[in-house]
Amino acid sequence: MAEGEKRPLQDPLSWRGRLYLPRFIEATYPEAEVDVVEIDPEVTRVVYEYLGIPDGTAIRSFNEDARWFLMNLKESGQYDFIFGDAFNDLSIPYHLTTKEFARLLKRALKPDGLLMANVIDSFRWGFSCPPTSGR
Repeated sequence: MAEGEKRPLQDPLSWRGRLYLPRFIEATYPEAEVDVVEIDPEVTRVVYEYLGIPDGTAIRSFNEDARWFLMNLKESGQYDFIFGDAFNDLSIPYHLTTKEFARLLKRALKPDGLLMANVIDSFRWGFSCPPTSGR
């Protein structure tokens, strides 16, 4: 591949239903196939109905739990990258923080694949742990 040439993305996976990143990927890499896993079918319905997802989109939505989705993948190594963005109020669902889930993510990625994850941070302190008080 020539320097500066964009490599086509194959099957990025996101487990967040509002489709901001998947829509960007589809616009930037029109040949990409994008899978989104969103546990709540009502979120998916609202996004498709009100946020302008075009007919003929390459974005495929699966309404199920991310761990269940990964456990049931037929093929290993099919995703160039996975973006995780799953929150329950101010926490990540426990079953998405285990070693077993990490193994499922690794199995789903291509050998040179990338895992990206949104993390919870504190607005008050600007990082995940409060500063020590010196006491």
